[in-house]
Amino acid sequence: MKKRDIVKSSEEFNKILNNKQRVSNNRYIIFYYPSEDGKKYFGISAPKKYGNAVFRNKMKRRLRSLIDECNLLFKNGKKYIIIIKRDFINSAYKDNLESLRNLIGELNEKK
Repeated sequence: MKKRDIVKSSEEFNKILNNKQRVSNNRYIIFYYPSEDGKKYFGISAPKKYGNAVFRNKMKRRLRSLIDECNLLFKNGKKYIIIIKRDFINSAYKDNLESLRNLIGELNEKK
Protein backbone atom coordinates (compact mmCIF):
# COMPACT_ATOMS: atom_id res chain seq x y z
CA MET A 1 0.00 0.00 0.00
CA LYS A 2 1.53 3.29 -1.09
CA LYS A 3 1.29 6.51 0.86
CA ARG A 4 -0.75 8.16 -1.86
CA ASP A 5 -3.41 5.43 -1.51
CA ILE A 6 -4.15 6.15 2.16
CA VAL A 7 -7.15 7.91 3.68
CA LYS A 8 -5.74 10.05 6.48
CA SER A 9 -7.94 13.05 7.19
CA SER A 10 -10.55 12.73 9.91
CA GLU A 11 -13.09 14.44 7.64
CA GLU A 12 -12.76 11.69 5.04
CA PHE A 13 -12.86 8.99 7.73
CA ASN A 14 -16.07 10.46 9.13
CA LYS A 15 -17.64 10.80 5.67
CA ILE A 16 -16.95 7.14 4.91
CA LEU A 17 -18.03 5.88 8.35
CA ASN A 18 -21.23 7.95 8.33
CA ASN A 19 -22.19 6.54 4.93
CA LYS A 20 -22.90 3.23 6.74
CA GLN A 21 -22.20 0.95 3.79
CA ARG A 22 -20.28 -1.93 5.33
CA VAL A 23 -19.56 -5.62 5.54
CA SER A 24 -18.15 -7.41 8.55
CA ASN A 25 -17.08 -10.72 9.98
CA ASN A 26 -15.44 -11.77 13.25
CA ARG A 27 -12.06 -10.13 12.38
CA TYR A 28 -12.85 -6.98 10.36
CA ILE A 29 -15.40 -4.32 9.59
CA ILE A 30 -14.99 -2.78 6.14
CA PHE A 31 -16.73 0.51 5.38
CA TYR A 32 -16.71 1.67 1.77
CA TYR A 33 -17.60 4.77 -0.19
CA PRO A 34 -17.29 5.71 -3.89
CA SER A 35 -14.09 7.49 -4.86
CA GLU A 36 -14.25 10.61 -7.02
CA ASP A 37 -11.20 9.81 -9.14
CA GLY A 38 -11.77 6.09 -9.76
CA LYS A 39 -8.84 4.90 -7.62
CA LYS A 40 -8.93 2.80 -4.47
CA TYR A 41 -7.90 4.21 -1.11
CA PHE A 42 -7.49 2.54 2.28
CA GLY A 43 -7.77 3.66 5.86
CA ILE A 44 -6.98 1.45 8.85
CA SER A 45 -8.25 1.73 12.39
CA ALA A 46 -7.33 -0.22 15.53
CA PRO A 47 -9.43 0.75 18.58
CA LYS A 48 -7.61 1.90 21.72
CA LYS A 49 -9.24 -0.80 23.84
CA TYR A 50 -7.05 -3.43 22.12
CA GLY A 51 -3.76 -2.26 23.59
CA ASN A 52 -1.16 0.47 23.73
CA ALA A 53 0.04 2.42 20.69
CA VAL A 54 2.97 0.10 19.99
CA PHE A 55 0.69 -2.95 19.85
CA ARG A 56 -1.96 -1.18 17.73
CA ASN A 57 0.70 -0.04 15.25
CA LYS A 58 1.94 -3.63 14.99
CA MET A 59 -1.61 -4.77 14.18
CA LYS A 60 -1.91 -2.03 11.55
CA ARG A 61 1.37 -3.14 9.94
CA ARG A 62 0.04 -6.69 9.75
CA LEU A 63 -3.18 -5.48 8.17
CA ARG A 64 -1.25 -3.36 5.62
CA SER A 65 0.65 -6.49 4.63
CA LEU A 66 -2.63 -8.37 4.18
CA ILE A 67 -4.03 -5.53 2.08
CA ASP A 68 -0.95 -5.65 -0.15
CA GLU A 69 -1.53 -9.36 -0.74
CA CYS A 70 -5.23 -8.87 -1.51
CA ASN A 71 -4.90 -5.56 -3.34
CA LEU A 72 -6.07 -6.92 -6.69
CA LEU A 73 -9.27 -8.27 -5.13
CA PHE A 74 -10.42 -4.80 -4.05
CA LYS A 75 -12.35 -2.95 -6.75
CA ASN A 76 -11.12 0.38 -8.06
CA GLY A 77 -13.23 3.46 -7.50
CA LYS A 78 -13.83 3.03 -3.77
CA LYS A 79 -12.44 4.23 -0.49
CA TYR A 80 -12.19 1.56 2.20
CA ILE A 81 -11.89 1.90 5.96
CA ILE A 82 -10.90 -1.38 7.62
CA ILE A 83 -11.41 -1.67 11.37
CA ILE A 84 -9.68 -4.46 13.26
CA LYS A 85 -11.71 -6.58 15.69
CA ARG A 86 -10.50 -8.61 18.67
CA ASP A 87 -10.31 -11.96 16.80
CA PHE A 88 -7.73 -10.47 14.41
CA ILE A 89 -5.25 -10.11 17.26
CA ASN A 90 -5.35 -13.74 18.39
CA SER A 91 -5.40 -15.34 14.91
CA ALA A 92 -2.59 -16.53 12.67
CA TYR A 93 -1.60 -14.54 9.59
CA LYS A 94 -2.90 -17.24 7.25
CA ASP A 95 -6.31 -17.28 8.95
CA ASN A 96 -6.52 -13.49 8.82
CA LEU A 97 -5.66 -13.55 5.12
CA GLU A 98 -8.36 -16.11 4.36
CA SER A 99 -10.89 -14.15 6.39
CA LEU A 100 -10.05 -10.93 4.54
CA ARG A 101 -10.35 -12.65 1.15
CA ASN A 102 -13.77 -14.03 2.09
CA LEU A 103 -14.93 -10.61 3.24
CA ILE A 104 -13.70 -8.96 0.04
CA GLY A 105 -15.63 -11.57 -1.96
CA GLU A 106 -18.75 -10.75 0.03
CA LEU A 107 -18.13 -7.05 -0.54
CA ASN A 108 -17.74 -7.52 -4.30
CA GLU A 109 -21.00 -9.52 -4.46
CA LYS A 110 -22.92 -6.65 -2.83
CA LYS A 111 -22.38 -4.26 -5.72
